[in-house]
Amino acid sequence: SLALTAFALIGLGIGLSVTATNLYVGSAAEETHRGDRARGLSTVNLWWGIGAVACPWLVAGSERGGWLRALLLLGALGAGVMFFGLSPQLRVAETPSRIATRASLARDAGLLTFFAVFLFLYVGVENTVGGWITTYAHRFSGLSVENASLLVSLFWIALLTGRALGSAALRRLPERAVLLPSLVLALAAVTVLLEPHSTGVVLVSVALAGAGFGPVFPLGVARLLTRVSDHRNTGWVFAMCASGGDVLPWLTGLVSTRTGSLRLGFAVAVGVVATILILALLENAILRRWKPALREPA
Repeated sequence: SLALTAFALIGLGIGLSVTATNLYVGSAAEETHRGDRARGLSTVNLWWGIGAVACPWLVAGSERGGWLRALLLLGALGAGVMFFGLSPQLRVAETPSRIATRASLARDAGLLTFFAVFLFLYVGVENTVGGWITTYAHRFSGLSVENASLLVSLFWIALLTGRALGSAALRRLPERAVLLPSLVLALAAVTVLLEPHSTGVVLVSVALAGAGFGPVFPLGVARLLTRVSDHRNTGWVFAMCASGGDVLPWLTGLVSTRTGSLRLGFAVAVGVVATILILALLENAILRRWKPALREPA
């Protein structure tokens, strides 16, 4: 029970810190140059992704070497240092304008709901492809379980690469010019997985899907924060999007079980990416209906 409590607290802490960091970086980013907010969010999410890819290897190596406890202690000390380093932020007073902004945003339920749905679907489809691709490759590409599991690393490395390339592209291109092609690439790659293919085609499709997914989350958050300046009203949006990572992989498994085909289960991912693309295409038109004077990101 103590271990379960510890894991629950770790999950709670990660959820709060990921949300707070995104909002802090997005709110603090300079807006004097095009794409600064999106680039900042892309960079911080890139480093989280690097940690997510590297840490399982570190844990596995420390377990074999007998220094897992030392690694966990180092992680705890690092978290403590970060806490004390950031604790002065707790004493920063709110300005009257920010308080007024937060009150006015209570009326913007439609805007917040739009981005909650957008990010819910994105986090869900990212976890769906990353979580189910090992089983898919083992069943349909003839890979052993061990080799098929390497596809997960390929997916996440490709996602990190796409995120880094997206951040670099934002120096010259507006956000939509990066977001829309990324979604089109991800949609095409995931659609390929609906039919059986050779191992090489599956590898390329997984890599392209990861690269396409890479820029989407930080760009979605950036576009939300461009429209909603006060970050404290957006916490529930992140709570909603995190649940997508539970719901959509489960739905994929349910469809796969009911139809007897994991390939048809991947139709859930295709439909979700297509929906995200439609939302991105219609974003300005949809939100302008709710609030005509709303500021529109590039």
